[in-house]
Amino acid sequence: MKRLVASWFFVLWLVHPVSADLYFLGIAVDRFPEKRQSNSSIRDYDFYALNMQKVIVDKGSSLRKVHSKVILGEKATRTEVMDAIKNLKEKTTEKDVVILYISAHGAPNLKKKGFGICLAEFKAKDAENTALWSKDLKEDFGSVKGQLILIIDTCSSGSFLEDNQTGDMAVICASKHKEAAYGTLCKVLVDGLHGQASRNGGVHLQDLAEYTRKQVTYQSIMSHTKKLQDNVEHPVFYIPKSMSQLILTKP
Repeated sequence: MKRLVASWFFVLWLVHPVSADLYFLGIAVDRFPEKRQSNSSIRDYDFYALNMQKVIVDKGSSLRKVHSKVILGEKATRTEVMDAIKNLKEKTTEKDVVILYISAHGAPNLKKKGFGICLAEFKAKDAENTALWSKDLKEDFGSVKGQLILIIDTCSSGSFLEDNQTGDMAVICASKHKEAAYGTLCKVLVDGLHGQASRNGGVHLQDLAEYTRKQVTYQSIMSHTKKLQDNVEHPVFYIPKSMSQLILTKP
């Protein structure tokens, strides 16, 4: 009898396999103690992260159970961010899709230690303990179980790809090394996930990255004056072949 029951459970698993979940962690930091003023309003970066969270929840939930969290503004300290990544390590499985989206100020060679992201408590004199570094993203987020997608929406974010071999982790960056970013990436990603990058009823990761590269550059050209043409954004990305056909949303 026990064998019969076990056989039926096996058959049911084959017909209705355990589905993967989607985890979204959004980080947004507009300013920090040593940068009181910003070129954007204080709420812009929060808006980017919240918009990404909304489209992932709204359009991704038809494919997977979605777990989402955002850490905004003054709460986005190094301790909070690293704890959130650690929490992902404790919850995810190899089948899950995990997206880390970061909107903040980035520097290509912060304090001569490589690409760094300024978090809420960032201080130049204590950069090691107040910034988020390439090694944190590669080693700590990179060790989270699942199909990992890192989206860096900062100036000079392409520096991360120049400095690191990301292996099985997909990476989308808002701009090239030493190039500014103005938030265009988030808008284009949201449009793409809503369906502008859809193919055969779903938005595939490779298609989304290609759509992002074309649209961010085009939209930044159209929105800049001739004096700012040197500041046009050129997104860069790396998508592992094993993840290229991963469907993120179903519009």
